[in-house]
Amino acid sequence: MKNKKLIRSFAILLFLSFTMIKELSFSQNIKALPAPINTLKFTELSPSISADGKILVFESNRQGEWKLFESRKNGNTWSLPVAISKIGTNNFEKAPFGAPCLSYDGNTIFFSGNGKDSGGHEDIYFSVRDSTGWSAPKNIGGAINTIDEESFPSLSADGQSLYFARAKYPTSTKAEQRCYKIMVAKRKADGTWEKAVELPSNINAGCEQAPRIMLDGSTLIFSSIRKGGKGGFDLYKTQLQNDGTWSNPVALDNLNTPKSEQMIASPACGDFSYFAKEGDIYVAPLISDPLVLFELSVKDSLTKKAINTPVSIFETSASQQLLTILSSSESNGKYLAYLSARGKFLIEINEKDYTLTKQIIDLSSKKDCEKIVVDMLLSKKPAPKNTLTQEVIVTAPAPIKNPTNNTTSNNTATKDSKVMTLNFTAFNKVTNEQMSAEFIVTSENTGEVYKGRTQQANDFFSIPLTRKDILKVQVKAEGYADGNSTIEIKDLNKGHHDYAIPMVVDRYPLTIKVIDAETKDAIKDATIKIVDLDASEVKNATARPQSNDYVANLKISSRYEFILNAEDYIELKEKVEKAPAGNSINFMLYKNSIPITFEVIDNETEKPVKAFIDIKLEKLRRNILFKNETKARVRVTTQEVFTVETSALKYVTKHSTFNMPDFDATKKYEYTIHIEKAMTLLTIKPKNRITKEAVVPDKIIVTNLSNINNKAKIDHLSNGDALLSLNPEDKYHLEIRANGYDVFEQDLSKINQAELECLLIPIQKQKGIYLTAIDSTSGKPLEATFLLSTTKTKKNYTVSTNSRLPESFLALENKDEYEVEITAKDYHVKKVTFKYTPTKNPMLYTMMLVKIPTQVTKKESPSNVTPPPTTAPKVQKSIDGSNVQNLSTIEKGQSVVLDKVYFEQSSFILQKESYAELDKLVGLLQKDTQIKIEIGGHTDNIGDSRLNLALSENRARVIYNYLVSKGIAESRLFFKGYGSTKPVAPNDTEENKKKNRRVELTIQ
Repeated sequence: MKNKKLIRSFAILLFLSFTMIKELSFSQNIKALPAPINTLKFTELSPSISADGKILVFESNRQGEWKLFESRKNGNTWSLPVAISKIGTNNFEKAPFGAPCLSYDGNTIFFSGNGKDSGGHEDIYFSVRDSTGWSAPKNIGGAINTIDEESFPSLSADGQSLYFARAKYPTSTKAEQRCYKIMVAKRKADGTWEKAVELPSNINAGCEQAPRIMLDGSTLIFSSIRKGGKGGFDLYKTQLQNDGTWSNPVALDNLNTPKSEQMIASPACGDFSYFAKEGDIYVAPLISDPLVLFELSVKDSLTKKAINTPVSIFETSASQQLLTILSSSESNGKYLAYLSARGKFLIEINEKDYTLTKQIIDLSSKKDCEKIVVDMLLSKKPAPKNTLTQEVIVTAPAPIKNPTNNTTSNNTATKDSKVMTLNFTAFNKVTNEQMSAEFIVTSENTGEVYKGRTQQANDFFSIPLTRKDILKVQVKAEGYADGNSTIEIKDLNKGHHDYAIPMVVDRYPLTIKVIDAETKDAIKDATIKIVDLDASEVKNATARPQSNDYVANLKISSRYEFILNAEDYIELKEKVEKAPAGNSINFMLYKNSIPITFEVIDNETEKPVKAFIDIKLEKLRRNILFKNETKARVRVTTQEVFTVETSALKYVTKHSTFNMPDFDATKKYEYTIHIEKAMTLLTIKPKNRITKEAVVPDKIIVTNLSNINNKAKIDHLSNGDALLSLNPEDKYHLEIRANGYDVFEQDLSKINQAELECLLIPIQKQKGIYLTAIDSTSGKPLEATFLLSTTKTKKNYTVSTNSRLPESFLALENKDEYEVEITAKDYHVKKVTFKYTPTKNPMLYTMMLVKIPTQVTKKESPSNVTPPPTTAPKVQKSIDGSNVQNLSTIEKGQSVVLDKVYFEQSSFILQKESYAELDKLVGLLQKDTQIKIEIGGHTDNIGDSRLNLALSENRARVIYNYLVSKGIAESRLFFKGYGSTKPVAPNDTEENKKKNRRVELTIQ
């Protein structure tokens, strides 16, 4: 669960922050928290934040053992973290310990640990804040903790759901990546927990960890290793649906990297979410919408006594989706919820013996973290005026007054028939008052239709019924949504039966104001066309007498489009999805105007750039945003001043101000905005190649190979590192000089990392050689043993390499011939012979070992890959390898350049684009089975000649091994590294140097 942190990663901002456009700025605002939260030498994990964003709890080993720490935010800074003394490894048997979850009210901590009462495995514990600080930890109990391992607890904001991770407890002490299943347990009314259940398979896909439930109670973010991920544990988000299912998880690719991201925490307000990565705590722009703390109290309107009853909260959209049902855990009738600070909500309480009560709260103008207190008073239902109840049959002892029955049926009952009279009425669902309405009753058995109307309160629409039947009742009333009910008559009894159909208001009067956008004056004589998008109906708003307003009576359930016109103004079309707050809406019209054009241009190339262009009209006090456009056009009705913010990916955000010199409809007003590319920040970290210790260089030289006039900016850091500001489109040459070390040189291009480790070779005073062993396919260093024997002096030497020391030095004084045997676990033994002559600087000998296949077949590994002497090529020209169709057509000694084989920079690791060319070569060699070739590696003259020679040989060797692995006989292949000794062009330009960096095939 925890790995010791060796080196703290530096989080470097790759591009300058875009201040207004979240889509572009998100990844650039991800950064590690500074001290005192993160430390350089220790590990910080599992951040958890209170709802107000002011309390941070995390775990760290900064005091020699794992403890939980608490820090408080003061302004924009965090206080020095304080260890929670009562929660630590002294309370528990051993690590793993931690994964804390701070409840959103900041008063309870849940965490996991191997407690003395957990039976030797990891359980979930909790501690409560009290007058002395934090209480001693308590085991949460058997409903959640089992004989398996439980960890990563996360409590919902309402305290009713606990999410956590469960896994079989490991029987092996070997460190391995732990995979869990995500679980959830619900709290019972008595405060205990129900048995936990596993979340569905679209969440538990195989290897999950660290679930975190967000403040809204429906958003779950967890870590997972799954197909399509970026590597390690990635963060995924899923939503709890109204039907109880979970949406398919979506990767948070703005946060995910090849490293592992875990344990995300988001407050109700503030700017940041917090998560753990690489042993540090990072922040990123807030991943969830800002929330408002909503506090509700429910009381009797007369007695003012608290009422504990379920409270439903709905969206105010047409669908009126149910968001949550609140319940009070206290006797004071108070409820708490976190709601979006960007919307409106319908609060509904339907308590027995009380009138249905609804209230809309508008939070769209509230600030993040603002506390909103609402009191709702419930009124007792009045005593019924009649024997009517909603959809309940009541049999009266005597018939009631029966109004005229207008029906399309001629069906009449005989005197001997058993007749039941059905009486229908309609009532307002909110006020419970009866109302006039039109009724259509259809018999499902006979198809007969009965129609009628009630004219006033206490009036009924009646029909006779002589047989069992199923009746479909439709009720219509002006300003109300249609009421529909189905009534099944199973027993035919004489007398009358009364049915009351509830009706819901579906109309509201809308007041419309039409305003001049510049002067803010009301516009008279406007025409307003209103299109019902759901019913495809069109109506016009009417002017209100003695007023500048317009009015229209609209349906609550419909969506509308408003089309506004006025003389000398631009037509406005605007859609309204739901009833506006206060049943009032304002529209602003702009006068006919002249266009102003803004174009975004790359400062260096003069080419258009797609950008976010935010234009503020200073006089009009209006902002207009254009997204991913090279040009933006606005229209103005008077001389204006424009403040423009221009943001584009990989460019520096620019702020510009433009003043119109005049206002002339015959002129063109066009403005050009030049933006510069954002610099990539690269930290250069010089280190001793042998000891890996930091080296303080004497000089760092960076040359721009693409544009000599565009120099790189170098900031030298106190620890010897250097911070380079580079244009990501340019190529550079890096040179590092340090006393006692060889000059380090490397070309830089297409930089996509934040740090570059530069390994400097110390100048050895002793004469000798360096030995290293690498995998023949991947090029990775191996732990190997080298046994050397001299042929003259008969001396034996043994040296080894390991992960800490991949290159081993052997001091040699005299000229001699050496036989070397190299052994490594799971690799073929290799034997080579070389002649040693003392040189000024030690030589590096790289031995490439071939891995033993899983299905071992006895086959001699190559023992001597030194190519036989060859005659000089007859033709010293190269021909394009892509044009070669048959190797037999090439003359002996002629060279062919493999122009589509690429290696990592300053490395002999093949890039994946190279394999298509190599596979083509395999096909040619299989076609001409008698052809033998030499694979020759070549470099330019930049850098140490001996390193170039070793690099070129290793590159040739890699291709040799690839061809052998594809079945080409070793006897047909030879390889050799020539370094910079055989250039095909002068090393005077970058283009010529590129020609010299090549791999050639020579026909033997």
